[in-house]
Amino acid sequence: METRINWMANEVGSKWARYIISSNKVITDSALPKEVQELVKIRASQINGCGGCLDMHTKDAAAAGESTVRINLVGAWRETTVYTDAERAALELTEQGTRLADSSGITDEAWANAAKHFDEDQITGPGGHDLHDQRLQPAERDHPDTGRRIPARTVPLTRTSPRARRRPRDDPGSARGRHPRTLRRTGLMNTALWIVTGLLTAVYLFSGFGKLFVPPEKMAAMAKAARWVLDFKPGTLKAIGALEILGAAGLILPAVLDVAPVLVPLAATGLALLMTGATIMRIRRGETKAALGDAGYLALAAFVAIGRFALEPFTG
Repeated sequence: METRINWMANEVGSKWARYIISSNKVITDSALPKEVQELVKIRASQINGCGGCLDMHTKDAAAAGESTVRINLVGAWRETTVYTDAERAALELTEQGTRLADSSGITDEAWANAAKHFDEDQITGPGGHDLHDQRLQPAERDHPDTGRRIPARTVPLTRTSPRARRRPRDDPGSARGRHPRTLRRTGLMNTALWIVTGLLTAVYLFSGFGKLFVPPEKMAAMAKAARWVLDFKPGTLKAIGALEILGAAGLILPAVLDVAPVLVPLAATGLALLMTGATIMRIRRGETKAALGDAGYLALAAFVAIGRFALEPFTG
Protein backbone atom coordinates (compact mmCIF):
# COMPACT_ATOMS: atom_id res chain seq x y z
CA MET A 1 0.00 0.00 0.00
CA GLU A 2 1.40 3.40 -0.97
CA THR A 3 1.26 6.46 1.22
CA ARG A 4 -1.28 9.01 0.00
CA ILE A 5 0.26 12.02 1.69
CA ASN A 6 3.17 12.79 3.96
CA TRP A 7 1.70 15.17 6.51
CA MET A 8 5.03 16.38 7.83
CA ALA A 9 6.30 17.23 4.34
CA ASN A 10 3.35 19.57 3.79
CA GLU A 11 3.42 22.94 5.56
CA VAL A 12 -0.32 23.14 6.27
CA GLY A 13 -0.60 19.43 6.94
CA SER A 14 2.30 19.39 9.38
CA LYS A 15 0.81 22.24 11.42
CA TRP A 16 -2.57 20.54 11.48
CA ALA A 17 -1.10 17.15 12.40
CA ARG A 18 0.96 18.63 15.24
CA TYR A 19 -2.14 20.22 16.75
CA ILE A 20 -4.11 16.98 16.49
CA ILE A 21 -1.29 14.84 17.89
CA SER A 22 -0.59 17.26 20.73
CA SER A 23 -4.28 17.25 21.65
CA ASN A 24 -4.01 13.52 22.35
CA LYS A 25 -1.49 14.22 25.11
CA VAL A 26 -4.27 15.74 27.20
CA ILE A 27 -6.07 12.40 27.15
CA THR A 28 -2.92 10.31 27.47
CA ASP A 29 -1.94 12.27 30.59
CA SER A 30 -5.47 12.13 32.02
CA ALA A 31 -6.67 10.03 34.97
CA LEU A 32 -8.05 7.38 32.63
CA PRO A 33 -6.00 4.23 33.43
CA LYS A 34 -3.37 3.56 30.79
CA GLU A 35 -4.48 -0.04 30.29
CA VAL A 36 -8.03 1.18 29.58
CA GLN A 37 -6.66 3.72 27.09
CA GLU A 38 -4.85 0.99 25.18
CA LEU A 39 -7.88 -1.33 25.14
CA VAL A 40 -10.07 1.50 23.88
CA LYS A 41 -7.61 2.37 21.12
CA ILE A 42 -7.38 -1.25 20.01
CA ARG A 43 -11.15 -1.72 19.92
CA ALA A 44 -11.79 1.51 18.01
CA SER A 45 -9.08 0.59 15.51
CA GLN A 46 -10.65 -2.85 15.01
CA ILE A 47 -14.04 -1.30 14.25
CA ASN A 48 -12.47 1.26 11.92
CA GLY A 49 -10.49 -1.43 10.09
CA CYS A 50 -7.27 0.49 10.51
CA GLY A 51 -4.27 -1.83 10.17
CA GLY A 52 -1.68 0.81 11.02
CA CYS A 53 -3.54 1.78 14.18
CA LEU A 54 -3.92 -1.81 15.31
CA ASP A 55 -0.25 -2.48 14.69
CA MET A 56 0.76 0.51 16.77
CA HIS A 57 -1.76 0.18 19.60
CA THR A 58 -1.27 -3.55 20.12
CA LYS A 59 2.50 -3.03 20.25
CA ASP A 60 2.06 -0.14 22.69
CA ALA A 61 -0.19 -2.27 24.88
CA ALA A 62 2.29 -5.16 24.88
CA ALA A 63 5.17 -2.81 25.70
CA ALA A 64 3.13 -1.43 28.61
CA GLY A 65 2.85 -4.93 30.07
CA GLU A 66 -0.58 -5.94 28.77
CA SER A 67 -1.00 -9.70 28.38
CA THR A 68 -1.25 -11.34 24.96
CA VAL A 69 -4.55 -12.94 25.94
CA ARG A 70 -6.21 -9.63 26.79
CA ILE A 71 -4.87 -7.97 23.64
CA ASN A 72 -6.07 -10.79 21.41
CA LEU A 73 -9.55 -10.98 22.95
CA VAL A 74 -10.48 -7.30 22.77
CA GLY A 75 -12.70 -7.91 19.74
CA ALA A 76 -14.67 -10.54 21.67
CA TRP A 77 -14.68 -8.92 25.08
CA ARG A 78 -18.33 -9.79 25.68
CA GLU A 79 -17.52 -13.49 25.52
CA THR A 80 -14.53 -13.44 27.87
CA THR A 81 -13.80 -13.12 31.57
CA VAL A 82 -10.44 -11.34 31.41
CA TYR A 83 -11.69 -7.75 31.63
CA THR A 84 -12.94 -5.84 34.66
CA ASP A 85 -16.39 -4.29 34.75
CA ALA A 86 -14.79 -0.87 34.33
CA GLU A 87 -12.89 -2.01 31.22
CA ARG A 88 -16.04 -3.58 29.80
CA ALA A 89 -17.95 -0.34 30.34
CA ALA A 90 -15.21 1.61 28.53
CA LEU A 91 -15.21 -0.83 25.61
CA GLU A 92 -19.00 -0.63 25.33
CA LEU A 93 -18.83 3.17 25.33
CA THR A 94 -16.12 3.09 22.67
CA GLU A 95 -18.06 0.74 20.42
CA GLN A 96 -21.25 2.76 20.57
CA GLY A 97 -19.38 6.00 19.99
CA THR A 98 -17.52 4.55 17.00
CA ARG A 99 -20.45 2.78 15.32
CA LEU A 100 -22.68 5.77 14.56
CA ALA A 101 -23.05 4.55 10.99
CA ASP A 102 -24.80 1.33 12.05
CA SER A 103 -26.24 2.13 15.47
CA SER A 104 -28.19 4.73 17.41
CA GLY A 105 -25.07 6.07 19.09
CA ILE A 106 -24.30 6.03 22.81
CA THR A 107 -27.29 4.92 24.86
CA ASP A 108 -28.12 6.26 28.30
CA GLU A 109 -27.59 2.79 29.72
CA ALA A 110 -24.03 2.60 28.39
CA TRP A 111 -23.28 6.12 29.61
CA ALA A 112 -24.68 5.41 33.08
CA ASN A 113 -22.71 2.16 33.28
CA ALA A 114 -19.48 3.98 32.41
CA ALA A 115 -20.28 6.69 34.95
CA LYS A 116 -20.29 4.03 37.69
CA HIS A 117 -16.58 3.43 37.11
CA PHE A 118 -15.21 6.71 35.72
CA ASP A 119 -15.64 10.42 36.41
CA GLU A 120 -16.36 12.93 33.66
CA ASP A 121 -12.69 13.57 32.92
CA GLN A 122 -12.06 9.84 32.56
CA ILE A 123 -15.16 9.25 30.43
CA THR A 124 -13.79 11.84 28.03
CA GLY A 125 -10.93 9.42 27.35
CA PRO A 126 -12.69 6.86 25.12
CA GLY A 127 -14.41 9.54 23.09
CA GLY A 128 -11.33 11.71 22.97
CA HIS A 129 -9.24 8.87 21.59
CA ASP A 130 -11.86 8.29 18.91
CA LEU A 131 -11.95 11.96 17.99
CA HIS A 132 -8.17 12.18 17.86
CA ASP A 133 -7.43 8.98 15.97
CA GLN A 134 -10.27 9.21 13.50
CA ARG A 135 -9.19 12.59 12.10
CA LEU A 136 -6.30 11.16 10.14
CA GLN A 137 -7.39 8.09 8.19
CA PRO A 138 -9.57 9.73 5.49
CA ALA A 139 -6.53 11.41 4.00
CA GLU A 140 -3.62 9.19 4.96
CA ARG A 141 -3.12 5.45 4.62
CA ASP A 142 0.08 3.57 5.18
CA HIS A 143 1.49 0.11 5.71
CA PRO A 144 0.87 -1.31 9.23
CA ASP A 145 4.57 -1.66 9.95
CA THR A 146 5.05 2.10 9.76
CA GLY A 147 3.15 2.51 13.02
CA ARG A 148 1.40 5.70 11.89
CA ARG A 149 -1.76 6.95 13.52
CA ILE A 150 -4.30 6.42 10.76
CA PRO A 151 -7.75 5.54 12.21
CA ALA A 152 -11.00 6.07 10.27
CA ARG A 153 -13.97 8.37 10.37
CA THR A 154 -14.57 11.14 12.90
CA VAL A 155 -17.14 10.30 15.56
CA PRO A 156 -18.30 12.69 18.31
CA LEU A 157 -19.02 11.36 21.78
CA THR A 158 -22.61 12.27 22.54
CA ARG A 159 -25.48 11.00 24.64
CA THR A 160 -28.59 9.77 22.90
CA SER A 161 -31.98 8.50 23.94
CA PRO A 162 -32.06 4.79 24.72
CA ARG A 163 -33.10 3.02 21.56
CA ALA A 164 -32.67 -0.50 20.32
CA ARG A 165 -29.15 -0.90 18.93
CA ARG A 166 -28.16 -3.57 16.46
CA ARG A 167 -25.51 -5.89 17.85
CA PRO A 168 -22.31 -5.71 15.81
CA ARG A 169 -21.92 -8.78 13.68
CA ASP A 170 -18.34 -9.33 14.82
CA ASP A 171 -19.29 -9.18 18.51
CA PRO A 172 -21.88 -11.88 19.20
CA GLY A 173 -23.21 -12.63 22.64
CA SER A 174 -23.50 -10.61 25.79
CA ALA A 175 -21.80 -12.63 28.51
CA ARG A 176 -20.36 -10.42 31.22
CA GLY A 177 -17.68 -12.21 33.16
CA ARG A 178 -15.51 -10.77 35.85
CA HIS A 179 -11.82 -11.01 36.45
CA PRO A 180 -10.09 -9.26 39.34
CA ARG A 181 -7.36 -7.00 38.01
CA THR A 182 -6.36 -6.08 41.54
CA LEU A 183 -3.42 -3.83 40.76
CA ARG A 184 -5.19 -1.84 38.02
CA ARG A 185 -7.95 -0.19 39.92
CA THR A 186 -7.89 3.57 40.33
CA GLY A 187 -9.58 6.26 42.40
CA LEU A 188 -9.05 8.01 45.72
CA MET A 189 -10.68 5.26 47.76
CA ASN A 190 -8.55 2.55 46.20
CA THR A 191 -5.40 4.65 46.69
CA ALA A 192 -6.28 5.24 50.35
CA LEU A 193 -6.92 1.53 50.86
CA TRP A 194 -3.56 0.62 49.35
CA ILE A 195 -1.75 3.17 51.54
CA VAL A 196 -3.41 1.90 54.72
CA THR A 197 -2.82 -1.72 53.64
CA GLY A 198 0.87 -1.03 53.12
CA LEU A 199 1.13 0.66 56.53
CA LEU A 200 -0.62 -2.19 58.33
CA THR A 201 1.46 -4.78 56.50
CA ALA A 202 4.70 -3.14 57.61
CA VAL A 203 3.49 -2.70 61.21
CA TYR A 204 2.28 -6.27 61.66
CA LEU A 205 5.29 -7.83 59.98
CA PHE A 206 7.58 -5.89 62.32
CA SER A 207 5.44 -6.67 65.37
CA GLY A 208 4.95 -10.32 64.45
CA PHE A 209 8.62 -11.08 63.84
CA GLY A 210 9.46 -9.28 67.08
CA LYS A 211 7.14 -11.55 69.08
CA LEU A 212 8.56 -14.62 67.35
CA PHE A 213 12.26 -13.93 67.75
CA VAL A 214 12.80 -11.31 70.48
CA PRO A 215 12.76 -12.57 74.10
CA PRO A 216 9.83 -11.14 76.13
CA GLU A 217 12.17 -9.60 78.72
CA LYS A 218 14.04 -7.71 76.04
CA MET A 219 10.78 -6.52 74.47
CA ALA A 220 9.48 -5.30 77.83
CA ALA A 221 12.70 -3.36 78.40
CA MET A 222 12.38 -1.54 75.08
CA ALA A 223 9.29 0.48 76.04
CA LYS A 224 6.84 0.87 78.88
CA ALA A 225 3.95 0.08 76.55
CA ALA A 226 5.50 -3.31 75.80
CA ARG A 227 5.51 -4.58 79.38
CA TRP A 228 2.27 -6.44 78.75
CA VAL A 229 4.26 -9.22 77.08
CA LEU A 230 5.43 -10.36 80.52
CA ASP A 231 1.84 -11.30 81.37
CA PHE A 232 1.77 -13.95 78.62
CA LYS A 233 3.56 -17.23 78.18
CA PRO A 234 6.27 -17.31 75.47
CA GLY A 235 4.20 -19.77 73.44
CA THR A 236 1.20 -17.47 73.51
CA LEU A 237 3.31 -14.53 72.36
CA LYS A 238 4.71 -16.56 69.49
CA ALA A 239 1.19 -17.57 68.48
CA ILE A 240 0.12 -13.91 68.45
CA GLY A 241 3.20 -13.04 66.40
CA ALA A 242 2.44 -15.79 63.89
CA LEU A 243 -1.14 -14.54 63.55
CA GLU A 244 0.12 -11.02 62.92
CA ILE A 245 2.51 -12.23 60.20
CA LEU A 246 -0.25 -14.28 58.58
CA GLY A 247 -2.56 -11.27 58.72
CA ALA A 248 0.09 -9.04 57.13
CA ALA A 249 0.68 -11.56 54.36
CA GLY A 250 -3.06 -11.87 53.82
CA LEU A 251 -3.37 -8.12 53.43
CA ILE A 252 -0.94 -7.86 50.54
CA LEU A 253 -0.09 -11.15 48.82
CA PRO A 254 -3.55 -12.14 47.47
CA ALA A 255 -3.90 -8.73 45.85
CA VAL A 256 -0.38 -8.58 44.44
CA LEU A 257 -0.54 -12.12 43.09
CA ASP A 258 -4.19 -11.74 42.03
CA VAL A 259 -4.98 -15.07 43.73
CA ALA A 260 -8.14 -15.27 45.89
CA PRO A 261 -8.14 -11.50 46.62
CA VAL A 262 -11.18 -12.00 48.87
CA LEU A 263 -8.61 -13.07 51.47
CA VAL A 264 -7.56 -9.41 51.83
CA PRO A 265 -10.71 -8.22 53.65
CA LEU A 266 -10.79 -11.49 55.61
CA ALA A 267 -7.23 -10.88 56.80
CA ALA A 268 -8.14 -7.30 57.70
CA THR A 269 -11.13 -8.57 59.67
CA GLY A 270 -8.90 -11.00 61.55
CA LEU A 271 -6.45 -8.23 62.43
CA ALA A 272 -9.33 -6.00 63.53
CA LEU A 273 -10.50 -8.74 65.92
CA LEU A 274 -6.94 -9.15 67.19
CA MET A 275 -6.70 -5.43 67.87
CA THR A 276 -10.09 -5.48 69.58
CA GLY A 277 -8.65 -7.91 72.10
CA ALA A 278 -5.49 -5.81 72.41
CA THR A 279 -7.51 -2.65 73.08
CA ILE A 280 -9.58 -4.37 75.76
CA MET A 281 -6.40 -5.68 77.38
CA ARG A 282 -4.89 -2.17 77.39
CA ILE A 283 -7.99 -0.70 79.01
CA ARG A 284 -7.95 -3.34 81.73
CA ARG A 285 -4.30 -2.54 82.42
CA GLY A 286 -5.11 1.16 82.66
CA GLU A 287 -2.88 1.99 79.67
CA THR A 288 -5.11 4.64 78.10
CA LYS A 289 -2.63 6.03 75.56
CA ALA A 290 -1.62 2.57 74.39
CA ALA A 291 -5.31 1.64 74.16
CA LEU A 292 -5.92 4.61 71.88
CA GLY A 293 -3.04 3.51 69.68
CA ASP A 294 -4.39 -0.02 69.41
CA ALA A 295 -7.86 1.38 68.71
CA GLY A 296 -6.32 3.35 65.86
CA TYR A 297 -4.90 0.20 64.31
CA LEU A 298 -8.29 -1.44 64.87
CA ALA A 299 -9.94 1.38 62.93
CA LEU A 300 -7.45 1.10 60.08
CA ALA A 301 -7.93 -2.66 59.81
CA ALA A 302 -11.71 -2.18 59.85
CA PHE A 303 -11.35 0.43 57.10
CA VAL A 304 -9.51 -2.05 54.88
CA ALA A 305 -12.01 -4.80 55.65
CA ILE A 306 -15.03 -2.63 54.83
CA GLY A 307 -13.27 -1.07 51.86
CA ARG A 308 -12.34 -4.37 50.24
CA PHE A 309 -15.64 -6.05 51.12
CA ALA A 310 -17.95 -3.27 49.90
CA LEU A 311 -16.47 0.10 48.89
CA GLU A 312 -13.72 -1.01 46.48
CA PRO A 313 -13.80 -4.82 46.26
CA PHE A 314 -11.17 -6.50 44.12
CA THR A 315 -13.74 -8.81 42.54
CA GLY A 316 -15.56 -5.93 40.79
